[in-house]
Amino acid sequence: GAVLLEDKLRQETKEAISKIKAMSIHVVMLTGDNENIAKRIANEAGIEEYHANLLPEDKVSIIEEIVKKQKKGERKNKAVIMVGDGINDAPALAKADVGIAMGRSGTDVAIETADVVLMTEDLTKIPYLLKTSRQSLFAIKQNFFGTLFVDGLGFILAFVGVINPLLAAIIHVSSELVFMTNSARLIIDSNGSQTKL
Repeated sequence: GAVLLEDKLRQETKEAISKIKAMSIHVVMLTGDNENIAKRIANEAGIEEYHANLLPEDKVSIIEEIVKKQKKGERKNKAVIMVGDGINDAPALAKADVGIAMGRSGTDVAIETADVVLMTEDLTKIPYLLKTSRQSLFAIKQNFFGTLFVDGLGFILAFVGVINPLLAAIIHVSSELVFMTNSARLIIDSNGSQTKL
């Protein structure tokens, strides 16, 4: 919803929208505000697509339509994320692939419905969350396929007698240490960041 943007568009909001767009994410604003207010906010925030005068069920319909388009189009693997804080946002949060509630100002219904709750009103935490999520997913894929490859190769080499079982075990343990270090990098990056959720 546009509740966080309605009265005064904060600088952090513009910064958050700019960072999200820089990540090649298309931003759509859904609001119950009238056309004039919605247009002004969208222009100030740098949002090209917005929908105004929406009832809660209208937000649901639009989210459902966007989800449907994503599944059919070129961007099949892309998720639809909905950010909201009000009781009117809860049904749409449930329909999105990922619902993010702004927990500090959010209603209980929105918080309970969302997949992720940010205990802040600072929208700059959203691009940070998205960046961290992408990094985590990439590390998981690296570890998964890396483990499969190293363990599979070690098993084959040990089976045909190219390496002995002890060397195979050493290779296995060494590779696991590498993959654990790869995962630990995410914790180090997170702790080293100035941005806290």
